[in-house]
Amino acid sequence: MVACPTNVLERARAYDMIKDIAHCVAHNNRNRGLAYSYIEKFAEHFIEVAERGGMLAVDVLFPIGQVADQLASDAAALGISVDRSKLKNQLARLEAGLSDVLDKTAIVLRNGKVRTCRFEVLNDRGHARFAFVVGFTGLKPGVLTIPNNVEMAFPVLSS
Repeated sequence: MVACPTNVLERARAYDMIKDIAHCVAHNNRNRGLAYSYIEKFAEHFIEVAERGGMLAVDVLFPIGQVADQLASDAAALGISVDRSKLKNQLARLEAGLSDVLDKTAIVLRNGKVRTCRFEVLNDRGHARFAFVVGFTGLKPGVLTIPNNVEMAFPVLSS
């Protein structure tokens, strides 16, 4: 997928996960696309919950099973045969590969309360976890008090 031919991207639907992931690989600063829109809405929701209260909902950005299904569908649309069961058996490798190529991609949000945002591979007790990491600034004291130097990580891929 990393070496996705240009014609695959050209034929992919506008809101295709594969197309958006490919753009994240190609451009190390993102300011649009599926991932951008999801993270922008999530940041706004997080700020609202932190300042005013409520329930924080955290969904996985790209469920790896859906990524694999979309990859197989996009390939099939181009006449490329993909054995979906074999692909499903390789989800951990697919997740590791995507995590590796997307690591350190910046998400450039226009929200003044978001100091920094990026994709990052984190070490969680010896296990690599892929997340988007957000640093907030200037949050009003409310339900959560988050210092400006604290960053938080949220899931991107999950099997």
